Amino acid sequence: MHGELAEDRGPVMNRRHATAAVRSQENRGVLAVSNRRPFVWDEWATQATNFAVTPQWLEAIGPVVPGMPHWLIYSVEGVPRLGLHVRLLDAPPGESRYDIEAVLRGDIPTLEPRMVTAPPDQLSGTCYPAVLAMLPGWTCGAVGPGAAEPDTLAAALEAVNRWAYSVSARSVSFLYIPDSEHALNTALLEFGARPVELYPSCEMALDFTTIDEYRNQLSHGRRQDLRRLRRRIYRAGLVIGAEELAFVRDQVLELRLSFLRKFGLPADRAMQARTLGRILSRYSPEDRVFNTVRQGERIVAFSLSLRHGPMLRAVWWGREPQAYGAYFVLLFDELVEQALRLGVTRIDYGTLNWQDKVSFGCRLVHLQGLIWRPRAETHM
Repeated sequence: MHGELAEDRGPVMNRRHATAAVRSQENRGVLAVSNRRPFVWDEWATQATNFAVTPQWLEAIGPVVPGMPHWLIYSVEGVPRLGLHVRLLDAPPGESRYDIEAVLRGDIPTLEPRMVTAPPDQLSGTCYPAVLAMLPGWTCGAVGPGAAEPDTLAAALEAVNRWAYSVSARSVSFLYIPDSEHALNTALLEFGARPVELYPSCEMALDFTTIDEYRNQLSHGRRQDLRRLRRRIYRAGLVIGAEELAFVRDQVLELRLSFLRKFGLPADRAMQARTLGRILSRYSPEDRVFNTVRQGERIVAFSLSLRHGPMLRAVWWGREPQAYGAYFVLLFDELVEQALRLGVTRIDYGTLNWQDKVSFGCRLVHLQGLIWRPRAETHM
């Protein structure tokens, strides 16, 4: 399906408030592009199961993702059917996991050793400027009724290709697509996008009703680990508890920055402080699950998770050296017990630390990556 730029507002890559539309030849399908989240997105988000499409999450966590955000709404005969969230990147970002060239080179974390091969000819050379389709929190997905409609997805991808070509993008990549987005994965493969190797995420299904049932599902060794670590914490005079995040935000920020530095990640104080402020303003205390380990008046470890209906998403964690083992106690034993009290049925633990998370009851969730070069013709 070929299209034309229905509204010429200049090169989108260089405009902060650009809006454009790509229209199909038959004049039945239109892709509207804006860097302001449309009302219809919020309407669709209330019906979605993916927490990452909700306004709360996008406003709180979205600004940490590099690139200018854009909202793509595909309509058929004037009726919105499908929404996608993308970023426009002029150059490789500092964080390799957002960088499609680093992904192609294999310069990202990996669960198992892998053989890195040269990308196919179609993907050789620079990928920037780039269109990056992903949601904050290392996930990706579509919203709206058309997200489950193969024909709508196929037509929307054709329109995305035409739009990306019109703004001189050198690549379009959809990264970190979970298995649950089967229709999107299938549509991208049928469109001709090339798979790229990523790594899995971790989640836990709470298919038990008590904390004892959870512990009994763990291996004997892991149950012993939890008992030993709890004893260690108590003997050190440390106290585990739940408290209000707003009252201790400065201490939490310091532990967060220490955690980032330890793992060689960007530790921008101002950016992290803004993120914490947005979390506090977008999420009510009832939806912030915040556990701490204290040594007197000082917090020496914490975990922060955010609730979206029947699921929790673990987001921040940090500790001082004297709180050894608090990671396992707070993020598994304590968090699971609180989740059960809240009626939560699933905890999303995100990526990395896969072996530890699996050993404490998580399952691996495959994440797919797909990329193509925008072309004037849409037969890939």
